[in-house]
Amino acid sequence: MVMTSGRYDLIVEALSVDDYVDMVDRIRVLDGVSAVEASTYLATVKQTYDWGVG
Repeated sequence: MVMTSGRYDLIVEALSVDDYVDMVDRIRVLDGVSAVEASTYLATVKQTYDWGVG
């Protein structure tokens, strides 16, 4: 989960194999959530977690 200064206030990346629609519906009804936009990854080209923090 990250706070942003762009088009979106908050971006959440979640992994859901079983019930993607249920997960999105549960987020949509949370207090303070005005809109939900969901995307599906087609492919992961590169994923690195070596940010050198800490």
